[in-house]
Amino acid sequence: MLLAFLGLSTITGGLGIWGASEIRRVGVLGIETYDRPLMAISYARAANTTFEQLNNPALAGKITTADTDGPGKSFFDDLDAAETRASSPDAVAEVRHVRVLAKAWLALKKEANPDADALLRQSNELRAAFDTLIEQMAADGLANRQTTSAVAGLAHQMSLMLTALAVAISLLLAVLLSRRIVRPLSSAAAVADRIAGGDFDARIPEGGNDEAGALLGSMTAMQQRIREMVAKEKSQRRFAEGRLVEALESSTEAMMLLNRHGVILVCNSRVEELLGHAGSGVKDGDIFLEAVVGGDRDRAAVLCTPGEQRLADGRWLKISREETVDGNAFLIWSDITQQKENERKLETAAYEDPLTEVNNRIFFLQRLDALPSDALRAVVVVNVDRFRRFNNAYGTRIADRILIEIARFLKGLIGPDEICARIGADEFALLLDAADPARVRRAIDTLAAAFPMALAIDERAIPVHASVGFALSGPEAGTPQELLASARAAHEQAKRAGGGRIKFFDAALREESRSRLRIETDLPDAIRNRDILLNYQPLIDLNTGRLSGFEALARWMHPELGQIPPGRFIPIAEETRAILDLGKYVLDAAAAQAKCWVDRVPRTDRFTVAVNMSPRQIADPNNAQEILEFLDRDPDAARLLKIEVTEGVLLDDPVGMVKLLKDFKNRGVELSLDDFGTGFSSLSYLHRFPFDVLKIDRSFVIEIVDNPDALRLVQTIIELGQDLGLELVAEGVETAEQAKILRALGCDIGQGYYFSRPIDLETATLLLDEGRDWTLYDQDQRRFAAS
Repeated sequence: MLLAFLGLSTITGGLGIWGASEIRRVGVLGIETYDRPLMAISYARAANTTFEQLNNPALAGKITTADTDGPGKSFFDDLDAAETRASSPDAVAEVRHVRVLAKAWLALKKEANPDADALLRQSNELRAAFDTLIEQMAADGLANRQTTSAVAGLAHQMSLMLTALAVAISLLLAVLLSRRIVRPLSSAAAVADRIAGGDFDARIPEGGNDEAGALLGSMTAMQQRIREMVAKEKSQRRFAEGRLVEALESSTEAMMLLNRHGVILVCNSRVEELLGHAGSGVKDGDIFLEAVVGGDRDRAAVLCTPGEQRLADGRWLKISREETVDGNAFLIWSDITQQKENERKLETAAYEDPLTEVNNRIFFLQRLDALPSDALRAVVVVNVDRFRRFNNAYGTRIADRILIEIARFLKGLIGPDEICARIGADEFALLLDAADPARVRRAIDTLAAAFPMALAIDERAIPVHASVGFALSGPEAGTPQELLASARAAHEQAKRAGGGRIKFFDAALREESRSRLRIETDLPDAIRNRDILLNYQPLIDLNTGRLSGFEALARWMHPELGQIPPGRFIPIAEETRAILDLGKYVLDAAAAQAKCWVDRVPRTDRFTVAVNMSPRQIADPNNAQEILEFLDRDPDAARLLKIEVTEGVLLDDPVGMVKLLKDFKNRGVELSLDDFGTGFSSLSYLHRFPFDVLKIDRSFVIEIVDNPDALRLVQTIIELGQDLGLELVAEGVETAEQAKILRALGCDIGQGYYFSRPIDLETATLLLDEGRDWTLYDQDQRRFAAS
């Protein structure tokens, strides 16, 4: 027994020693299998995953490779770990090869404008190197596993042989050894296979305190480490994807990553809002053709084509498309409908009046110039009479509404190829097809019937009058521009006739227009050459009968047209701005003459020379400033001047006009309100302005003898002026009876043909020297007549 025991013990001891040796060897091989090849593979895959993140176009701008805790650092850390755990020189060489390629790829990617083709080639070469590295490490792991399996098999065979010799004891020992060694090693090999296949959740049996138990414990720890690494990788991937989704959702544009099969990989909610149909619920994983366009392949083609596209519903989209290296497409849709609308408005603004939404003057003139020479056309000019009063009475909002309503009415008169345009502040023009004369006649009849037009605006009934002029093309009409000028000449004649009329440009008006053009052409030279002379009409003190001054009046003797009355050339001067030069000339000449005359007047008598100033002279800030500077240079002349303005001057800018008139008065000039009572709102403005003199219009004076109403009106005006401390001047005094009545009513000054017509400078000087007295109003007291 002892020998047997010793023999068995020897056999058992030898078997035990041999088995322990083999177990230790297998343990080392197993540990190396998991601790080197498999861990090296895991780190290599982690580095490969980081590379794919860095190379993903959809994450461009979201990943910063220079970040110390970002994927750039993790990439090289994983490569270092893979190199440390590489189990063969070939694997180490492959890791180093990958590192070299990765550094070259990162250097190329960091360039300001990297070569896309070079970057693509470098990326593909790096992917191939990763594949080779992982294959090499897998081969190393397989070799280790085969070695482990071979050692385990040999140990198993030797155990059976020794167990057969020891019979029951050896069998028992073999069974014990099988349970303690072979089974754990088999389980370890099976688990290693499953882990190598990617099953990181495979259950590893618990071991004892021997080497097999240590092996199983190491495998368990390694499995946990691999599981944590995989979980970390998934977490990083989810974080990156979350950042991408967050970036997409924060955009106002619709964005989508679409694979080559038309499957939506990722998209934001704007895709459904901008492209989808109601209830479409576009989401990741959907088929683009079905979810977005409902199977409409034509619409799908439009939505995937880069550029600006207009959809069937009228919206405009700007489409951007970028292809990724893996065959996916990143699409961006921007809604540019408002941008296109703004562009359209800018384009139409050049040819459309923004207030009335009809064509503007530029468009009208362009179309007029483009007319063929043989085209039969009619130009109709419609001007709102006294439009300024609407601005003053109701404000610009209602005045604008009036223009809008008139434009809407006129637009209804034109046909498809005709034009309605606003060519001035209160002026419209129609370009009508005159091939059918009846068509033009109907339009004119409609205009005649429409005005005066009663417009209901803000519960107000506002009567609107208009002056209309029209002209027809023909051999004598001239150029298109002359056709427009003819229509405007007809319209101006309608206004001069009192407004509210329609005038046709005929032969007589053509002659009138030519004469007007001649006056307009010659007027600047006449002013410059002093061909326009001043006449002077006496102003008589009704209480003393003595001469108190003159009113300076411009007269023009044209060398060919003869005497041109001021009512003819003054309006033309105002329209052409020649009135500014004419006004300076009249003011300068009148001031100089007043200083010459003042020495001829007794010191006890008051003497002034009145000068009219038109609205344009007063309204022009530069001209007004020049007048003030003139008065500052010659204060003596300023004290002898009386500036007459009409109430129309006061309506445009009452606040500014108060200041200007005060500036005049502060320089010693007397201020006179001319034609009082004929304007729109004289009574409401009279107390606000610093006037010294109130002139009663001749239209009231000529009726005071036979018309009691006119008499009462003049009496009221005189009483009003007296209450305000103003001097009263009556214009248009033509009879002694009128003069007596005015004196009895308390009027201070008389002016008119009864006393004298306007006279030239020589006669006016003679009148001053004569010292004529107009105290008596008898039939034999004759008015002074020009010689």
